[in-house]
Amino acid sequence: MQPKLFFSTIYFFFFINVLSAHAQKQPEVQKVSLRAPAGLVVDGKMTDGDPGIFQARNSINRISYTVCNDDINLYLIIRGVDVPEVEKMAAGGVTIAVSKLTDKKLRDKKENKMVISYPVLEQTENGISNAVRIYRGLKREDSVANKIHMKTMSERFDKKVKLLFSYFAVEGSKDIASSNSSRSGSEGIVVSSGFNKNMALTYQIAIPLKLLSVTLGQDTKLSYQIKLNGFPLVQKTKNGTVAAPVGIPDDDLKPDPDFEYLHSPSSFWAEYTLALK
Repeated sequence: MQPKLFFSTIYFFFFINVLSAHAQKQPEVQKVSLRAPAGLVVDGKMTDGDPGIFQARNSINRISYTVCNDDINLYLIIRGVDVPEVEKMAAGGVTIAVSKLTDKKLRDKKENKMVISYPVLEQTENGISNAVRIYRGLKREDSVANKIHMKTMSERFDKKVKLLFSYFAVEGSKDIASSNSSRSGSEGIVVSSGFNKNMALTYQIAIPLKLLSVTLGQDTKLSYQIKLNGFPLVQKTKNGTVAAPVGIPDDDLKPDPDFEYLHSPSSFWAEYTLALK
């Protein structure tokens, strides 16, 4: 059973918001198990509230995220807010690894994990990074006077990422061949992305538990890795090899930390216990 391609976003994120409202500071990795609400759908839509609705804020990847599950699927929702993380997510994509093993030496072996890369990009320059910078500039300049322009930009690029970020790659599952698939492949994996009105970028991924060779039970644990691939200084695309823009050092000629973050992979592993009804 595949998740539908639309859902009650307000209900879902109200659900997450209630569970996280008591936390004064979000952890680096999610600490709790969450049941996905009935009717959860992966569509890239988000509420426009504070990123604090998410269950963790990871400083390595500079993202907020939530993991939850129902009886059928494991869901990962990842959000980037500021320019560097949005640019890194859009330019290099994310790679999600999930293993039914929690042993650190075993979970990372190729045969013991499923790996999903999203999105599979056909071009490196898609205008998204520049759009986010322009949007932030308009907001700093005069958010009231620029309200209509900002709204138009966020709606335009929300449609654009849904069009451009249509494919994912999967490998490691014995039940499906390694390949590139559309956002709702026949194997049951579903992906989507979107901008909210504040130009925060969100990726959503649903993975059938059966593809992970796990069954829902008491204290069923998984390991997962969230990796932001980064934008290599030289990147291969379907249309050839291109070089990334040269970074600008800071005032004392040290490397710009945002530039290093953008062009270097960053990742972390964590564990998640499947939530029962």
